Amino acid sequence: MFFAGSTFFDGYGAAPLSRVIPISLLSILGMGVAGICLICFYNGERGSRNAIFSKWLFYFFYPAHLLILGLLRLAFLVW
Repeated sequence: MFFAGSTFFDGYGAAPLSRVIPISLLSILGMGVAGICLICFYNGERGSRNAIFSKWLFYFFYPAHLLILGLLRLAFLVW
């Protein structure tokens, strides 16, 4: 809700409400769908297959995707 609120107040004075409200609601759609999928498909058991691989994958994935997003942001700012 914080993300939707910040998106709403970002565009509140710049665009009409008929455009700001749908954009702010659509901005949280992906997070909501991901949460619903996780809740629906969770079977109550801890994943045991490739536990070491999964652990280290996320240690590298998070900084790597932040680096890629930062580079994309810089590329679009320069462009």
